[in-house]
Amino acid sequence: MENFSRGGSESPQSVDALALARLQLEGLFAVCLLTESSTWVDVYLGDAWKKEFIRYLLVHFETECLPRFPPDTFVPELSRLVRFMGVCEVSVAQMQTLQHQQTGVPMPVGVAEEEIARFPTPGGVITKLSAGSKRRMLERLHLDYVYLSSFAHSLQVANMAKTVYDERSTERLHFSEAEVERHFQFEVNTYARTYSFLSIVQAVAELKALYPSDMELAAAASDAWHDLIGSTFFVNAVWSLRAKELLGVIS
Repeated sequence: MENFSRGGSESPQSVDALALARLQLEGLFAVCLLTESSTWVDVYLGDAWKKEFIRYLLVHFETECLPRFPPDTFVPELSRLVRFMGVCEVSVAQMQTLQHQQTGVPMPVGVAEEEIARFPTPGGVITKLSAGSKRRMLERLHLDYVYLSSFAHSLQVANMAKTVYDERSTERLHFSEAEVERHFQFEVNTYARTYSFLSIVQAVAELKALYPSDMELAAAASDAWHDLIGSTFFVNAVWSLRAKELLGVIS
């Protein structure tokens, strides 16, 4: 990380650190919904199982006619998925529904289709939360999530940013080395670190609502927030909208 901090402005790939920071922020959105209700834990597990089962079905049917894949190639994977159905609260009807939808195999006689709920993406998480400080915090952070998504999806803002740090780019000629370094430290290095750290720290703070008597948890979140406050405007917004209330800080 130290080398990244010192030499990042020399590589256009350093901009990808913002795409990685987006993953941390997505994790915070997920934690906020998972701590809202245990029902969402079931949805989270079921949706994960669904994606794994669909992947198994597609690979199985895409390779079943190839000689190098004997009939029992994917039996261990299917056995694993069947074992985890109970853990993920997935019914046999739901499994058969997925198989029907993905492969066209008819549903068994007398069995109705039964869907597995989808765990929402960050924008959808907000709509599932009741009004309050948690929702207001995520509404504010969603603006940052959309910005970071530009780097994950290779949109123009990401491509333009990379040209600044690419020594082969003609656009770089319009900036002095000092300007490039200053831009990197603020727009990439500082933001990537701050988004990542904030996401982790606030996820820990969200757990305090579930474990209010855990003093070690509260102390760890408070100490980490002490290091964060004042670093950026969006950090201060999260503190004011949600973290301060969770950690019991009185203005």
